[in-house]
Amino acid sequence: MMTCALCHRPAPAEIDAAIDDGWIPSYYCGRQQMPGPVCPDCCKKHLRIGKDGEWETIAPPADAHRWN
Repeated sequence: MMTCALCHRPAPAEIDAAIDDGWIPSYYCGRQQMPGPVCPDCCKKHLRIGKDGEWETIAPPADAHRWN
């Protein structure tokens, strides 16, 4: 089972359903691509769309998995 990389919320089993629900496959922390998926709530709380159109952290965290 896939879970959110930041809060460990279970992701929908179907990939299309996850995308439709607002889940994203990955994000960037600085120049490093981080693995996902990331749930819609964590996207709102911790991420933004950067100048290049990619999801990125609002502020680079010391330890992203401890945010929630």
